[in-house]
Amino acid sequence: MANETQGQIIIGHTTDHSARVWFRGEERRRWVQVRLDSDADGSPVEFVERKLDRDRDFTGVEEFTGLGADTPYAVEARFARRRSQLKRDPSPAKGRVRTFPAANSETPFSFLHGSCNLSTVRLMHAGGLAAGTLGALFAMVSLMRGGWFDKLRWYRHKRSFGSVLKASGFEQSTLKLSSPFDRLARLVTTEGPDQPRFMIHAGDQIYFDFPFSGRRPSTAAYRRTYRQTWFEDPEVRGFLSQCPHYMMLDDHDIVDGFANDRILPGIRPREHRKYLGPAKKAYREYVDLRHPSRKPDGAVYYDFGYGPARFFVMDTRTKRYLRQEQMIDCDQMEALKQWLCDHNDALKFVVSSVAFVAELRPDRGRRSLDSRDGSRVDPAIEERMDKWCGLPYRKQREEILQHVLEKQIGRLVFLVGDMHCAYHATMRVGHVGQGLTLHELAGGPVYQLRFASRRDFYDECRGTITSRGRPYPYATSLRRIEGATSSVLHIKAWPSEVRWRIVPTRGGIEPAPAKDGPGQAAAWDGRISF
Repeated sequence: MANETQGQIIIGHTTDHSARVWFRGEERRRWVQVRLDSDADGSPVEFVERKLDRDRDFTGVEEFTGLGADTPYAVEARFARRRSQLKRDPSPAKGRVRTFPAANSETPFSFLHGSCNLSTVRLMHAGGLAAGTLGALFAMVSLMRGGWFDKLRWYRHKRSFGSVLKASGFEQSTLKLSSPFDRLARLVTTEGPDQPRFMIHAGDQIYFDFPFSGRRPSTAAYRRTYRQTWFEDPEVRGFLSQCPHYMMLDDHDIVDGFANDRILPGIRPREHRKYLGPAKKAYREYVDLRHPSRKPDGAVYYDFGYGPARFFVMDTRTKRYLRQEQMIDCDQMEALKQWLCDHNDALKFVVSSVAFVAELRPDRGRRSLDSRDGSRVDPAIEERMDKWCGLPYRKQREEILQHVLEKQIGRLVFLVGDMHCAYHATMRVGHVGQGLTLHELAGGPVYQLRFASRRDFYDECRGTITSRGRPYPYATSLRRIEGATSSVLHIKAWPSEVRWRIVPTRGGIEPAPAKDGPGQAAAWDGRISF
C-alpha cells in the first residue's frame, strides 16, 4: 500500500483569473500549507494554512484568485502534525496549473476526454488476493496428514477466510502493472501548441463494485476506493497535479446499474438505496469539492468555460428513476435548456456519462423488448436500457432534441463515456435543408479489460420527434469506432471546428505529435466542421 503520510493534491476548476487546488492529509498530518508561486521566477503569489477535518476525511480545497490570464503557476502543499512544523515537511506535494485564457480569446486549445478507469492498483489487489488464496490452499493441503477427513477442515473455514480477504480492502504492497497514466502524464507536461490544457473524466473514476459486486456500502469503503485508485499509483498522483480535472460520477462510482428505484442483481430489494448516500458523501469530498461553485440544492451538475467554448457537465445518475422515466430531474433539464440558449452562438460541449446520440443494439440477438421494470429487465437489453436510447429515457432525450430544434441550437457536441470504446456518431434532426446536426464523441476507457465493438451499435437508426405539434425526423449514424484498446481522446477545438485523435493508454505505439498542416504525418483522426 502506498505511503499515505505523503499528502496529495489535485488541480480543480480553473478560470482566466482563478484556480482551485484540492488536497488531502491524514490523521498524523492534518495541518496543510498550500503555496502558489509564479512559474516564471519562483516568486510567491499566495499561500494559505489550515487544519483539516477528520469528518471530511482530511480533504479540503482552496481557491486562489486575482491570477493572470493564461499564466503558469507552481503549486506546493506541505503537511505536518502541527502548524509550526509545516516548513519542515521533507516531501511536499508538488504540481502546476496554467490559468485559462480570456473569454474573448480565439486561440485553439486542446483537452483530454476519457472515462472508465479500472485501476491497475485494484487489479493488482484482486490478483494478489487470488494468488494468495490459491497458495494458502496448497500450503494447507500439503500440511494435512489425515486424508480427506482432515482436508474438509479447509473447506469448512473457507467462508471465514473469504471474509478476511474482503476485510483487507484488497490492499497489496507493490504496484506491478504499468500505469495507463504514464503516457497521459507525459502528454500534459510536454510544452507545445497541442498540449492538453485540462481533462474531462466522464464517469466511472472508481470501480467500487470491483471485484465483488455485492460489496457493502459505507463512506469509509468509498473513501478507501478513491485513495487506492488515485494515490497508490505514483503516475496517477503526478497526472492529477499537472492540469485541471473535471469529473462526473456514473454507476460504478456508486454501484453497477444504479437507479434510485432499480432492484440490482445480487442486491436485496431496497438495499440498493443504501449505496447513494455514502457514495455521494465521498464524491463530494474527493471530487465535487474542487468543481465550480456548488448549488444550494446540492446538485452536482455544473458548467464552465475555456476561452469562447462552453461546457455543461450533466449528472445522469443520482436523480435517475427508471419507472418515472427520468434520467435527470426537472431542475437540471431547465438549467440545460437555459444554458443552451445563453450560449447559442458559442461552441458547446455537453458531457453525459452515458451515450446520448448513439443507438445501441439489443445484445446478441435475444429478444429486443425494452422494459421499464428494473427488477425484470432482460439481461440482453441491459446496456441499451441504461443509455438515453433506452425506452425509459427516450422521452427526456426527445425533450432535449425538441428544444435544440425549436431554438436552432448549433455547434453542439456531446462528450460521453461508459461505452469502453472511442467513437464519433452524428444525429440529424429535422427535415432535409432545415435541420441541425449533433455530434457525439465517446472517450475510450482509460483502462479496461472488456471493450465494445461496432456490432454493439446500429450503424444507422431513424426515428421521429414531435415539436410544436408537428413531427420531425431524426437519423443517427455511427461514423467511426475504435475499440479493443484502452485509450482517451485528445480533442482540439477552434470556434468553428473540432478535431480529435485517439491516444492509447495501454500498449500500442506511442502516438506522434499531432500536426495541423495539410498533408503532414500524424494528422488528427477525425474532424467536425460547423
